[in-house]
Amino acid sequence: MPTKPGNSDNGANAKKGDVVRIEYFYLDASVCERCKSTASVLDAALMDLKPVLEGMGKSVRLEKIHIRSEEDAKKYKFMSSPTVRINGQDAVEKVEENECGDCGCICDGKVHCRTWSWQNKTYEVPPKGLIIDAVLRAVYTKPAANSGQYALPENLKSFFAGVKSKTTEVCAVANINFPYRTPYL
Repeated sequence: MPTKPGNSDNGANAKKGDVVRIEYFYLDASVCERCKSTASVLDAALMDLKPVLEGMGKSVRLEKIHIRSEEDAKKYKFMSSPTVRINGQDAVEKVEENECGDCGCICDGKVHCRTWSWQNKTYEVPPKGLIIDAVLRAVYTKPAANSGQYALPENLKSFFAGVKSKTTEVCAVANINFPYRTPYL
């Protein structure tokens, strides 16, 4: 449910409290299945939530943000890919990760990406119910105060260092050539 200027869903005419601000942060939307699938699940969840939120007098402003550098990661206090934030709060309390072959292929190294814990199970792609639950919780609760403290995780440092050192990569996972130098510089 991406929004565009002039679209009634973008919250431009709504009061601040009537807009549910959703940010989707990701490292790669071309190779990484976690990032691609999370974006699809997020879009589907928001389509399901749209009539409920409209009935509550709320609109959604969705922003998809490609984290291309350490500077981007620091600017957004990005901890792991992919990340979904609702009204500034992470969709899940704790960041957990496991090895991601797709992102490891991109930077020619070992990279850990986000996993999602929900209802006593762990997923590499968040279930639609997790996203719906997180959005509704955010609508009904006051956001927690952010500590303001941030340090770039070592995992992201390694990812960006690996990307900078490559010009092209033959990715065994996708079995095609990808020029990674351009999108990340």
